[in-house]
Amino acid sequence: MPDVADIVIRCLTLCDAMAIEAIGEGPFSIADGWVKHAPVNAGRILAAILDNWYRHHETGTPFGDEAHHVHRDFYHFNELAESDPVTALRSVIPAMRVAMDRTEVGDKRPSEDRLWYWRRKDRGSGPHIVEFIDMVRSALQRVAQDAPEQIPDLLAPLDPRHHMTALHLLLEAISANPALAPLLEEQADNPGLFKAGWHHADAFSAGKAMATSWPMLRSEVREHLEMRLMRLYPELKFAARCFRDSKEPEKEGYWSPEQNRQWARHSVEISGKTQWSTFRKLTDLNLSPVAQRRARELERKFQGHEPEEPDGIRSGSSRPPIAPDKAKRMNDQAWLSAIGTDWSIRRRRSSIDFVGDAGDLARVLQEEAKCDPQRFMALFWKLPSDAPQVFARGILHAIAETHLDTDALEELLTRLEDQSPWQPDEHT
Repeated sequence: MPDVADIVIRCLTLCDAMAIEAIGEGPFSIADGWVKHAPVNAGRILAAILDNWYRHHETGTPFGDEAHHVHRDFYHFNELAESDPVTALRSVIPAMRVAMDRTEVGDKRPSEDRLWYWRRKDRGSGPHIVEFIDMVRSALQRVAQDAPEQIPDLLAPLDPRHHMTALHLLLEAISANPALAPLLEEQADNPGLFKAGWHHADAFSAGKAMATSWPMLRSEVREHLEMRLMRLYPELKFAARCFRDSKEPEKEGYWSPEQNRQWARHSVEISGKTQWSTFRKLTDLNLSPVAQRRARELERKFQGHEPEEPDGIRSGSSRPPIAPDKAKRMNDQAWLSAIGTDWSIRRRRSSIDFVGDAGDLARVLQEEAKCDPQRFMALFWKLPSDAPQVFARGILHAIAETHLDTDALEELLTRLEDQSPWQPDEHT
């Protein structure tokens, strides 16, 4: 008797594009139910879904383009990557290669793509944003640590000499295990080696891979990498570009000639910073005397500076506009004044964290209403009709949690239907 997963995969191949898109919450939800108990079959189904997506779409990708939302479609991919990273990677990497081909930018090799060119890292203090590329990178590093012999086969569909994202993933895998040093040797002359890092830290991934692999590399490869590193001055290339642009007439939306000249001067002043940041990862390794001398020179130049680190996002915690301890001292008039604030401006960034919006204050209100339901039920009837719904909902949620008896609940619902400034919805 055929396996149920085989039947599902066969059915997918028989569906046309309209039928696949009409499936529940989208075709990618089909594999979700298999993740916990049959991860191998979940991976097979996910791979089949991706194959069929490309079969029905001559352009675009399923990884976050305008028509498909990666955070929704791949909601359970992280669970699959946690339970069986090899299966998870095998299911998506071939499809990632097609996505890189379809979205590549420019004709230089290796080329960036429009999906994963901004390899950013959340360095904020709040719950961190996790993107699809983060899941893939983490899964690769786990496999590299536990089963490094699997890495060449898993990454075989990718071409690190053609695509920068492929090179980035390879370097991040190598950085997890010195046993993968031979893979770095193969890329020692790759033009993108010191460009396939992260946002604001182009050479970061190469530096990590070199630091991990250095003792395992052949002497001639170490010498070649040292020479490449000591010729690494991207700041001077950027300065030259800014200087050329400063000679052009001013254009709306672009830096002015004076701004270009300022950036050119700044870039010359910090020339060598990328090289220094990379050398710092090779501290205590067996570098040649020439490389050691260069590293010391750069260390003196950039004393007191911070080395380049992955960057790009600043998440933070969202504090309520009114602190809970202050809310305990507020009278009804103060609450009505706060609720009547113009909440059209949502969260704002302060110097420390995010100042919350109406929803954050409504959660404080809800906690207060639990402590004194009679008072806040009376306040409910005074809410202005244009008050954000989250405040009315917060009070009603609090009242509901006080476990009203049947008669009291019926009386409340009747009055809400007849007199409420705001009608309960499906959330209440």
